[in-house]
Amino acid sequence: MHDAQTAPDPHRLPVTVTPRHYRLFVAPDFAEGSFSGRVEIEVDVPEPVDQIVLHSKGLRITEASVEDSAVGHRVDEATDRLTLQAAPEVGSRSRISLGFEGQFDPHLVGFYVSQFTGDDGRQHELATTQFQATHARKAFPCWDEPSYKATFEISIRVPAGMEAVSNAAETSRDPLDDGGHIAHFGPTITMSTYLVAWVVGPLDFSETRIVSGTPIRVVSRPGLVSMSGFALDAAEFALSYFADYFGLPYPGDKVDLIAVPDFAFGAMENLGCITFREALLMVDPAVTTQTEMQRAVDVINHELAHMWFGDLVTMQWWNGIWLNEAFATFMEMKCTDAYRPDWERWADFGLSRTAAFATDALAATRPIEYQVRTPEESEGMFDILTYEKGAAVVRMLEQHLGEDAFRNGLRSYMEQYAYGNTETTDLWDALEASTGRPVRNMMDGWIFQGGFPRITVSVDGGAVSLSQQRCVAAGGGEQPEPQQWMVPLRYRISDGASITTGSLVLEDTPITLDLDSEDSWIIINAEGASFVRVSYPPVLLDRLAGLDGVELSEVERYALVDDAWADVLAGDMTTTAFLNLLEAMASETSRSVWLRIIAGLDALSRLVAAEAAAGFQSIAHDIVSPMLANVGLTPVQDETERDRQLRADLIKAMGTIAEDPDVQYECQRTVSVGRRDPALVDPALMSAAIAVTAHVGDNTDFDDFRRGFAESGSPQEQLRYLYALAEFPTDALVGRLRTMVLDGEVRTQNVAFALRAALRNRQAGESTWEFIKAHWSTLVDRLPSSSISRMLEGVTALSTDDLVADVGRFLDAHPLPQADLTVRQIREQQRVNAALRAREAARLTAFVAD
Repeated sequence: MHDAQTAPDPHRLPVTVTPRHYRLFVAPDFAEGSFSGRVEIEVDVPEPVDQIVLHSKGLRITEASVEDSAVGHRVDEATDRLTLQAAPEVGSRSRISLGFEGQFDPHLVGFYVSQFTGDDGRQHELATTQFQATHARKAFPCWDEPSYKATFEISIRVPAGMEAVSNAAETSRDPLDDGGHIAHFGPTITMSTYLVAWVVGPLDFSETRIVSGTPIRVVSRPGLVSMSGFALDAAEFALSYFADYFGLPYPGDKVDLIAVPDFAFGAMENLGCITFREALLMVDPAVTTQTEMQRAVDVINHELAHMWFGDLVTMQWWNGIWLNEAFATFMEMKCTDAYRPDWERWADFGLSRTAAFATDALAATRPIEYQVRTPEESEGMFDILTYEKGAAVVRMLEQHLGEDAFRNGLRSYMEQYAYGNTETTDLWDALEASTGRPVRNMMDGWIFQGGFPRITVSVDGGAVSLSQQRCVAAGGGEQPEPQQWMVPLRYRISDGASITTGSLVLEDTPITLDLDSEDSWIIINAEGASFVRVSYPPVLLDRLAGLDGVELSEVERYALVDDAWADVLAGDMTTTAFLNLLEAMASETSRSVWLRIIAGLDALSRLVAAEAAAGFQSIAHDIVSPMLANVGLTPVQDETERDRQLRADLIKAMGTIAEDPDVQYECQRTVSVGRRDPALVDPALMSAAIAVTAHVGDNTDFDDFRRGFAESGSPQEQLRYLYALAEFPTDALVGRLRTMVLDGEVRTQNVAFALRAALRNRQAGESTWEFIKAHWSTLVDRLPSSSISRMLEGVTALSTDDLVADVGRFLDAHPLPQADLTVRQIREQQRVNAALRAREAARLTAFVAD
C-alpha cells in the first residue's frame, strides 16, 4: 500500500517517458460527425519501462505500436490514461504509433463543429479545436500536461471546397481523387499540447501583411473578410510592440487570426493559429462603438502577448495559469494604451478591477495561485481573480519597481526560460536579480493568500494615520481570517499652495503623515497603482469630491466613488451618504467616472421600494441631466470617441434609471432611423437607443429586435439586439427570449450571457430562475461547461431572503464540480446583496420619499 504522501497522483502522468516530436494526421468526416487519425510520437525513455502512459479521452484506439511492434493497450476512463505495454528493451529514444477515431465534441471543446448560415441561405460547417486546459486528449492521444513540451508536424485531410490552417505555415498539399487534399504544415516550436490547433472548413483569407518577416492575416467564414482590416491594423501594431517590449522576436513562422462562429471563450492563444469569437475579431468601424472596438483590440493584444508569455515561456502546471493570464491581461492594456492613447485605457481598467474587488472581498475568495489537481479544478482557474486581480497585482509591482526596471527583469526572465516551463517564483527571482529589490517577499503575500487590504485614513489634528485591514463585504456569512500585506502606496498631499508626492510600504504598523491645514487634502493610492481600497473620513472625502480633473486624475476620481461603494457593502457607509457623494460629483466630465456614478445609481434604484421609485427617478434625473445637456443628444464634429460614448452612457441612464419619457421617445425614434439606414446614426448612440427602447418596448419592438439579431451582418450588432431582448419590461416578453434559447435560436456560446442578463431583469429575474431550474439538465448538457457559472452570476440580483434560500437549496442539490468555488462566490455575493437590502432599503426609501 502506498503512503498517502508518496502515492502517485492519478491526475498527473508518471515522469518516465517524455515526448519530443509528434507527427499527427487528422481526417474529419463532416457527414458522420466524426474524425479519425494517426499520430507518431518520438519519445525519450531515460530508463527501461514496461509500460508507457499518456492521455486519451473519448477516443477509440484502433492500433498501437512501439518501434513498429504491435503492443497491447488499455484506457482508464476515470483518469483519461492510455497505457501501452512496452518491452523493457525499448531504447532511450523510441517511436510510438497510434491510430484513433473519435466523435466531434458537442460542447465547443476538443475537436468540434461550428455551424453558420452562408450567403446562399444554407447551413455550412467548419471544424475547429479548443484544447485549453485539458482537451487535446479528446482529439489525439498525447501527453496533455503543459510541462510536456514537444514539436508538432500536422497534416489535415481537407474535403473538397474547404481549406485548413494550423499552428505553422502550410508547406505542401497532396491532391485527392474526390477533389479534396491533404494539407501538410511545417514543424512548430517546442510547445504544450493545449496550444495545438487546426481549423478546417469553407474559409476566406484576408490580405497578408508582413511584420519583421512574419506574415499576418485574418481567416474567417465567407462573407466576413471585408471586416478584417481593423484587426489587421491592431495585430500589426501589437506584434511589433511585443517583440520590442520582450526583446525577443515572434517565436512562430506566421500569425493567423481566425474567427470562429461558435466559440466558448473569447479567444485562444494557439501559437500562430489564434482563434476568436467573431465579434472580437471581425469589426466594421462604421457600425461599431468605441467600447466594442476597444474590446476587440484588447483581446487581439491579449492573445498576441501570449505568443511570448504563455506559448514561448509556459507555466509548469495549471496552478501557474494565473501568471500567463494576468500578464497577458496586463500587457493587453499596455499595448492598447500605446496603440490608442486617446482611449485612456488605464482609466477604464478601474471598471474591470471593480469586479475583481467584489469577488476578492468575499470569504469564498481564493489566492491568485493555489493547488490544482484535477481537470475540473484547472477549469475553475479561468476566472476574474486570475485575469483582473492578477493583472492589477502585476501592474502594482511594475509601478513599485519602475517601468524600465520591471521590463529589464522581464526580458531577462523571458530569455532565460524561452521554450521552457516555469514556476511563479522564477519570475520573482528574475526581477530580484535585475532590480536588487525583495520582490518575492512582497509578492508572496499577494499571490498565496486571498483577499486584499482596505487602507483606513484617520485624521487627528494635523496628522493623518494610515492602517490596513482586510476588506470584507458584510452579510455574506462566514468571516474570512484577518490578514496583512506588504502594501506599496503612492500618495499626494496638498496644502493649498503646493503638492508633495511620496511613496511608502505599509505593513502591520500604522504610518502617520503630516497634513498642514484644515484645507489640505491627501490622496492615497495615487493613480490607483495598488490593489487596495481606501476609506476616507467624511471630512476628507468631502474635500476630495470637490476637486477637479486638474488636481485628481480620472483614475483617482473613479476610485473615490468605487471605494465609497465598497464602504457601503462593508456596512461602514450608508446608502444615503453614498447618494450624497454621487450628487456632489455630478459635475464630473470623465466617462469612466460617469460609468461608476451610473452603476451606483442603478444599484441604489434596486433598493428603493415601489412607492418611492418616482422620487428616486427624479433624483437620478437631477444628477444625470446637467451633464447630458452639456454634451447634447446628438454628436458634434471633432468630438472624441470617448465623448460619444459618454453621451450614449448618459442617454441610457436617463432612459432606464431616470425613466425620462422624452429621452425614451428620442431613443425609439433613433432606433427606427438606424434600422432603416445605419449610416445615419452614430454607433454609440444606436447602442444606447437599443437598450432604452428595449427597456420600454412592446411585442412589436421585440419582433424588430429579433429580426435585427437574426439578420444583422455585424457580429457586434447581433449581440446588441440579442442581449437587449433580455431587457424588455415584461416577463412575457423575456419569456420569448427563453423560448428562443430552448429552440436553439441562440448559439450555445451566447446562451449563458443572455440568461444572465434576464436574471438581472427586475420584472423577469425570478421567472428566469424558475426557467433555469426547470431546464437545468438541458442547459448543463448543451452549454460549454465553462459558461454555466457565467449564467449563474445573474442570481446575485435576486436579493430577497426567499430567493437566497431557494438558490442555495437548488445549487446544493445540483453541484458543478468544474465551478465549485465560483458558485460559492456567487452565492455569497447574493447573500451580501440581500444583507444590503435588509440593512439599507428602508433607510434609502425614507430618504428618497422625504
